[in-house]
Amino acid sequence: MLPIPRSIFAAGFALLAVVASADSLHRPFTYEHAFDESPSHLWALNVGGDAFQSPHGWSYLSDDCSIESTSVCGELDSVVGSQERAVFASFREGPQTYRLTVGEGSFAVTLYFAERGETKTRTFDIKLGEEHSIRAFNIPKNRDGMTQAALARTFPGIASTDGELLIRLEGADEPLLSAILVERETEQAPSGPLRWADEFNGSELDPRYWSLDLWPARKVNDEDQAYVADPSAVRVENGRLILQAHKVEGKTAKYHSGRVHSLGKLDFMYGRVDVRAKLPKGQGVWPAIWLLPTHPYRYATLCDARVSDWQGNGNCDAWPNSGEIDLMEHVGFEPGIVHGTVHTKGYFWVR
Repeated sequence: MLPIPRSIFAAGFALLAVVASADSLHRPFTYEHAFDESPSHLWALNVGGDAFQSPHGWSYLSDDCSIESTSVCGELDSVVGSQERAVFASFREGPQTYRLTVGEGSFAVTLYFAERGETKTRTFDIKLGEEHSIRAFNIPKNRDGMTQAALARTFPGIASTDGELLIRLEGADEPLLSAILVERETEQAPSGPLRWADEFNGSELDPRYWSLDLWPARKVNDEDQAYVADPSAVRVENGRLILQAHKVEGKTAKYHSGRVHSLGKLDFMYGRVDVRAKLPKGQGVWPAIWLLPTHPYRYATLCDARVSDWQGNGNCDAWPNSGEIDLMEHVGFEPGIVHGTVHTKGYFWVR
């Protein structure tokens, strides 16, 4: 998803209507919105809820739940994992269609979900524009089996047809949606001077920038792999850093793979990180690129720097208290879907 200035606001509109009739109880919900001019930045709707001003600077329009149709509005008692509880708490359940007159262009559409109750088998189809379809979408499956945990999924490159953008949710199960955010895709502006870059042009890792991370199996996430210092797992070739997993006949791990970090070599508080990576796919793989704090014990309450290793330590709450930013996670059972997540103490989604 392209960066969005915090000062942006919802564009003005000429028409805001929910299409319904006297027999609307038997008709799918349809929402239509036409802009005076093509939106330069975004349009946002708090589905099933009131107007909302996001702490991120986004203005969500209200949904009209007074008109009856085959979809109904509701609200969750609790939502975890987001600063925007008012957006994720409200929802519309049932078939629903959104027709947006946005003008020509390419758009990124972000859909917000939080599954109510303990339902874990609901699946429905999502159609975006004329070419993008997501079959059998399941909210808890995409949130590690959790219900009432905030999930935002962004779909880039959605083209409008004759100036109209279509968003449709349907299926045998009742679709569930909490909010929509639509952004016009534009080229990114330069973000400032380049501070650091590594194109891996040498024959080995540059020790000024990188160190190997050597871990035993099951240190975190019960991973049945060890991170090792072996050229088969970590190497530099032809302008690429290669981290490669191999099945082994080890006594403690069935797999060996590679892991590198820049701790003590590069840190920053604000800025932009660009990464180009080719990712594997397949059940069981989980490549990731992430940022961790330089001073992990700063917000810990159960441990301090006298504890030699805070990662994977159940008696130390340096994580998630001190934070983590997952730039990229590609979970094997969802090929083509890249996750981005921020972990903090205040909005940790695991209950």
